[in-house]
Amino acid sequence: MNAENYNVSAIYLRGYLAALRRVSGNQYVRLIKQGGLEQYADKYPPPSLEVVAKGGQLIAVDRAVLLTIGRELADLFQRNLSREFARDFCAIPGNKEEFAQILQAATSTQQLMLEVSLRLSTKIKRYMSEDISVQSGPNQDTIILTYRDSIYCAHLDKAEQPACVSVVIYWKEALLQLTGKRFQIKEVLCSKVSGGRDCNFLIH
Repeated sequence: MNAENYNVSAIYLRGYLAALRRVSGNQYVRLIKQGGLEQYADKYPPPSLEVVAKGGQLIAVDRAVLLTIGRELADLFQRNLSREFARDFCAIPGNKEEFAQILQAATSTQQLMLEVSLRLSTKIKRYMSEDISVQSGPNQDTIILTYRDSIYCAHLDKAEQPACVSVVIYWKEALLQLTGKRFQIKEVLCSKVSGGRDCNFLIH
C-alpha cells in the first residue's frame, strides 16, 4: 500500500489537526481545505479508530504548507507540528502508564529501546495503516526503524538529503515523554534521496 492510500483513523486525524491548528494559526482553515478536510474547521473528529481520511489528504496539506512558505520554513513547521503531535499522543490516558511497565521490566538499554519502539510502532499502525518495522541495529544499544512508503516525505518529488524530519522529531519527543530518557535519532536512508521505497532511522 502506498502512502496516498493509508487509512487514517479519527484519533490520528484529531491529533494531527489539533497540532496543525496550534502551529499554523489563522492559516489553519486554508491549509486543511487543500486536503478536503474543511469539515473539521470548527470541530475535530472523535477519538476513535474509525477511518475518516486517506493519507493522500494529509499529503495534500503538507504540500500546501511547502508551497506556501518554502522548504526551510516548511521543515521548521513540520518539526513543531510533530513535537506537538507526539505530546498529544503521549497524553492519551493510559499511554504513559503502559510504557512505565516496560521501563520497570527492561534489563538492558537495548531491550528497553527495542520493546518501547515495538510497542510505539504498533500503536502508530493502529491509528494509521503505515508500514513500519523495528529491529535491532548493527551495534549494541541501537535500533533500526524502517518506514516503507513514508507519508512524511511523500509531498516531495525528490530531495538531496533525508527529508523525514517529522519522523525524527516525533520519535525523539515521544520517547522522551514516555520513558523520560533522551534518545538520538537520525534518518540514514530516505526514499526521496535514494529513489527506493524505504526510509530508515537509527535510534541510539
